This record gives sequence, C-alpha cells and structure tokens, in this order.
Amino acid sequence: MMGWSGVLTPSSPKITAFDYVAASAKGFAAGEKSRFAYKKFMRDVTEKAPDFICLAYGQVDAEVGYYYRKYVAGSTASPEADLSAVYEAYVAMAGQVLPGRKLVFKGLNPSTLRNETQLVTYAYRRLTARMTDEGERQALADVLANAGLTVAAHAGINRMANEILAQKARAAGHGFFDIRDTAGDPAHQGLAAWCYVPAESDVHLTDCFEIRAAYQTKLFAAFDALYGRSKAD
Repeated sequence: MMGWSGVLTPSSPKITAFDYVAASAKGFAAGEKSRFAYKKFMRDVTEKAPDFICLAYGQVDAEVGYYYRKYVAGSTASPEADLSAVYEAYVAMAGQVLPGRKLVFKGLNPSTLRNETQLVTYAYRRLTARMTDEGERQALADVLANAGLTVAAHAGINRMANEILAQKARAAGHGFFDIRDTAGDPAHQGLAAWCYVPAESDVHLTDCFEIRAAYQTKLFAAFDALYGRSKAD
C-alpha cells in the first residue's frame, strides 16, 4: 500500500510505502482469516489515514500461489481460472473494506527467472518453506522435476495474470498501472529485460534509477487519471 499522507510541495506528494513481505492478493482477500496481509493493511490504513491508496498485491500469487494450489493442494484449475478467481476476490475485498474509495492497483512486474533451473529451484524453495517432513519435501521435489515447468510458460502466466488484474481493477472503477513498458523484454513478453535481471537468483527487479522513476511516473499518472490533476498535484 502506498499512502499519499501529505504534500511537501504543490507537485511533490509525500508517499509512505508499506512493505508486506510475501503478502498475496489471496491472503488479502481472506480478510480476517488471513495471517497478516489483510490485518496489517487494515492497521496501517487506520493509523495513517492516507488520502490516496495504491494496492500492490498480486505478484506472489502468479509467481508462487498458482504453483502451490496446483502442485501442493492438488487444484486442477487452469492458470487463467485460478488467477481470475484470486484477483476478483482481491479487488472485491478492497472495495468492501474501503467503500466508496477510488483505488489504484499496481500490476505485476515481469519475471526475472530466465532459465528452468532457476524456476524449479525457486518454486521448490518457496513451496517447501513451511514443510518440515522430509518425505513431503522430497515428494514435491520429484513432482516439480517432472512437471515440465518452462520459462516460456511461466512468462505466459505472468503476462496473463497482469492482464487479468488490470481488467478486474478497471471493471470495478479503480485505477491500474504497471511498469512493464520500462522493465519488460519486448522480445519475450512476461520476462524482464536483461538489464533489470539481478545477478543472483532473485525474483525482484534490479533496484535502479530507471525502475524507481518508472514507478513514480506511472503511480502519479494513475492517480491523476482517477482524481484529475487539480487534486493530485
């Protein structure tokens, strides 16, 4: 969540970014049943009372959540059906807890995973994070090794997920933005451009001036589109 909680100058809003590590849209949509995504958000939004709110959940759901539901929970839903349900519940919950508010939803960043070994290793590590039984961990390792996960398919899920989230947010009357035109690889939709892929196996874009500038520009433009420049300035 990003809250415009004050103005430093007529053209420089004060932004407070709340970082919820590994929080998901599905977790937020769970409301009071969530472990922390929803509860921490509600505590922060109550304490800070921001004038403008940007929600940035959704990345984890496409990077990890779908694979958990498929390979651990045994879901047979397609990526499209799975993520459509997740994002619809996410946007609906936001509207429920913030009635009458115009919100901005940030879209997904393109994937930084550029080879299958990275992808399988990342999925295994994230999906076994709370598994303590070695037999269960090995069983999942075998499943993933034979699942045929590919970078191309993962990129396709990433791209599709972003499109679904954009559609759900806009259909509910909210704003939406992403930075894919800056961070994405035009030749490989759903993947980050090589210059923004970190040296280590990290799923976060390289932190640099271009990425930060893209966030700021797109975020302010999204609020301008919702409220009109006279209020957002």
